[in-house]
Amino acid sequence: MNVQADLRNAVLAGDVAAPYERIGDLLGRAGIDFVHEVTATDDAAVLIFTPESDPAVAAEVDRLVSAAPPLPGWEIFGRRQRKDAADALTIAEDVYDIPLADARFRVVPRADGGVDVEMFTGAAEEVPADVARGMVQFFLEHAIGEAAAMDVVRAVRLRPAAEGGSDTLPPAELAGTIDGFR
Repeated sequence: MNVQADLRNAVLAGDVAAPYERIGDLLGRAGIDFVHEVTATDDAAVLIFTPESDPAVAAEVDRLVSAAPPLPGWEIFGRRQRKDAADALTIAEDVYDIPLADARFRVVPRADGGVDVEMFTGAAEEVPADVARGMVQFFLEHAIGEAAAMDVVRAVRLRPAAEGGSDTLPPAELAGTIDGFR
């Protein structure tokens, strides 16, 4: 029985939940305690180990990914990969159960070359303060890629839509704007 091929085939067939659980069990048995995600491209299953923007964990994830053997039909990443902005919003909406379709952004340059990112949305007042930062960070990890979020973004804030202005960006322009600081 070829476990990796069976898991890949299930992922490519659209069944992500069972392979995610099985991979989690296998990682746990091996003593590997990183957050992971399973998804697919058109022709490969994808396993992502995410440090969740923690630099100390990122170094450990990098060691693991660099030591991973090649697995036919699989792509393995040590950071969340950039997605289309609309897809990133949908993922954040699904995870946090908060409507974000009206989200706009302001990118504020910092003297150190990094940026602060402010997200403006009508749902901001519904988000508890202790959740707000994590939600914006989670969205950015998907919208601009986790590596860019770790390299360039220094601080994030969630603010009510009414506080935004004409200088705010739609989600589709966010990644290109932040790329200008890399």
